[in-house]
Amino acid sequence: MGGPLTAILDTIERFDKQIRTEQAEHDAMWAIQSADCAEEVAFRTQEIADGTDAYNRAEVHHRTCSASLARAEVDFGVNAKD
Repeated sequence: MGGPLTAILDTIERFDKQIRTEQAEHDAMWAIQSADCAEEVAFRTQEIADGTDAYNRAEVHHRTCSASLARAEVDFGVNAKD
């Protein structure tokens, strides 16, 4: 009741409240950062998938064009002889 023990207990309670408040703030920050990271990972994963798909389509197109070029060069050679 107002003695040294009460002062010590009040100090401990203030520290406890401060620690719990800080922990709640850190937990909230962690939740926000965790959500941001998950969103970034999902975005980057989709970017990789899109890039891979674009590369595969370009590779198919390149093979088609290369085959067409080879046929055209053969035709050109035949036509040049004729």
